[in-house]
Amino acid sequence: MSGGRQNRLNWFLFMIGYFAFGYTTINWISSGRSLFFDVGFGWENSIPFVPAFIFGYILVYLSVLLVYLVIRDPDDWRRVVVAFMISTTLSYACFLAFPVAMTMRPDLSGLTGFSAEITRYYYIIDLPYNCFPSLHVTYPTLATLVAWRNHPIMRWVFAAMTAIVAVSVVLVKQHYIADVVAGFASAALCFWITVRVERLWPCRLSNETAA
Repeated sequence: MSGGRQNRLNWFLFMIGYFAFGYTTINWISSGRSLFFDVGFGWENSIPFVPAFIFGYILVYLSVLLVYLVIRDPDDWRRVVVAFMISTTLSYACFLAFPVAMTMRPDLSGLTGFSAEITRYYYIIDLPYNCFPSLHVTYPTLATLVAWRNHPIMRWVFAAMTAIVAVSVVLVKQHYIADVVAGFASAALCFWITVRVERLWPCRLSNETAA
């Protein structure tokens, strides 16, 4: 898991593939379920649906790309890979063992506008499952934690993205508030585990430099 350019690209593509395959597969499995856990609060129905926040929702993809472009330090990049794999795997386990379905999605048939069209598209391709914890929140939170030590500017960029995404997933009715809280908790736990297991990495890996 060196910091070499090609190696970094390979790991990045592997992580994207692992996410895409696992997420869509579990979403398909959940589409055949009839029993789901309810983690929503009754008062969440009063939270308005704001389609314009779909642009904040998709910031998560930019945050993932920025991690690949910005995180160059070999040790930090290893933290990215390890934390990503742990958090994604943990989330998959939760999706399967504790399935949650979003039941507050509004009817978009009467809405017009660019943001409504994008939201409609997401509702089609992303079934209302795989909710708890929110990976949309977990990923930019992990980016913030990894960047915090060596990237004094980007850490605030990632932190801002995290805050925007966390609000957006609720306002576009993709996640419950409990999903957001669980997403933060998952990121913190997985980053803590990652830092703890660093001592098990071969010492020679710490001396590698980016190509």
